[in-house]
Amino acid sequence: KNFRNFLRPRKYIKDTILQRKLGIYEIDTNLILHFLPLYKFESLIEIGAARGYFSKKMLDCLNKRKRRMVNTKLVSIEPSKNLYTKFLLPLKKEYNDQIYLINDYCGPNSSLETNKFLKHFFKGISNNSSFLFLDADYEGFSPCELAISILRTVNIRKINLFLIEMGNKNPIKDAKLIKYELLNDFKIIRFSKKRFLYLRDI
Repeated sequence: KNFRNFLRPRKYIKDTILQRKLGIYEIDTNLILHFLPLYKFESLIEIGAARGYFSKKMLDCLNKRKRRMVNTKLVSIEPSKNLYTKFLLPLKKEYNDQIYLINDYCGPNSSLETNKFLKHFFKGISNNSSFLFLDADYEGFSPCELAISILRTVNIRKINLFLIEMGNKNPIKDAKLIKYELLNDFKIIRFSKKRFLYLRDI
């Protein structure tokens, strides 16, 4: 009887909050972040941080290295006031000198203050030295159009590696169009159904 129970298929866990608690939320992205040598980047930028799950993941990965000389900074951007207050602000208390938090949009709808901060931030880092993670799968928007509109306002010369999450509808087509429009100097690596890495082709 116990053996039969073991073989019986279990229901898929649809609750994303529970997935986060179990450490199985977007496991493909989790694995990429776990194995990337994040400490080698001067900065990490997450656009669309939501509940801060991956912001915390990246900071934890950095700190597990226990490299005292690592000075990698994370910029975490989330427009929702509720998510920002509830989930991202607590990260500031835990990782104060490693994280910059921005409660705003990134791209054409961002405030003058955010634009000034990002311009100053990018000015202080080297070319080809940073990692940018963009969640472009936002309900009601074309992932491709959203990604392109945001990335047009980013200093791409500073980025060595992009991780972009597309929508489910046309992920490959969207990924290729983003490369054609903005990231010709990057190789595309598809590592799951709708998640793509863009690595600068030096």
